[in-house]
Amino acid sequence: MLPEVYYATFNDLDSVKELIGENTAAVIVEPIKGEGGIVPATPEFLKGLRELCDETGALLIFDEVQCGAGRTGNFLASEAYGVKPDILALAKGIGAGFPVGAFLTSEEIGSFFSPGTHGSTYGGNPLACAVVREVVPRINSKAFLDEVKTKGEHLKEKLTDLKEKYPEKIKEVRGTGLIQGVEFFEAPGPIVNKALEEGLVLISAANNTIRIIPPLTITVEEIDKGVELLDTVLAQI
Repeated sequence: MLPEVYYATFNDLDSVKELIGENTAAVIVEPIKGEGGIVPATPEFLKGLRELCDETGALLIFDEVQCGAGRTGNFLASEAYGVKPDILALAKGIGAGFPVGAFLTSEEIGSFFSPGTHGSTYGGNPLACAVVREVVPRINSKAFLDEVKTKGEHLKEKLTDLKEKYPEKIKEVRGTGLIQGVEFFEAPGPIVNKALEEGLVLISAANNTIRIIPPLTITVEEIDKGVELLDTVLAQI
C-alpha cells in the first residue's frame, strides 16, 4: 500500500477511532468483505464510520466491486444500511463481466473533477460504456432485484441445511442475496478441488471460507443442483 495507509479492525469502531484524525484523508471499507470471507459489516459499524468521517472531514469510500451491482438484492449493498458514502467504487457486475470500472461520488466531490482529472486503462471505453448502459437498467429494476433476494434466501436456507447436516465440518453460513459464504473448521482446499471434479466451480476466501457468488441469473433449480453437488462432496471428504 501507499505510505501512511493504516488498517483498522473490521466491525470494530474503536479500532478506527484510534487511527482516524484531522489529517485522515479517507476511510475505505467494503460493506460486505469479499476476499475477507463474506463478512457483512454491522449497521452500527458503517453508521459509526459515517459519523466519524463527518466529524473529522475524512471521506468515506465504499468498495462495492464485489458486493454491489445487484449482488445483495439491492443495487448497492450499502442501500440496506441507509449509509451514503462520499465515493463508491463499482466494476465487473455493472458490465455483466465486460471489463469496466466506475466510481460514484457526491455532487460536492464530483465538482473537483474535470475531463482528464481521473483516468484508467479502461476508463471511458465506448464499448464498455455501451454495455453498462444496457446492463445497469436491467439489474436496477425492482422485479430483477426482488428475484435476487428470493433466490438468495433460498440459497441461504439450503446452505444452512448443509450446516445442520455437517456440524463437524461447517462452522458458519453468512451473507445476503447471492453473495454467501460457508466457513469450515478446516481449510476448504480439498472441498474446492473435489467440487471441481464433480462439475461445481467454487472459490475460497479468507478464514477457511468458500465464496458462493453465482450469476444473478441463476435459477432455483441450478441452486438446488449446486448445493446437491456440494453435499455429495462433503459426504466423500
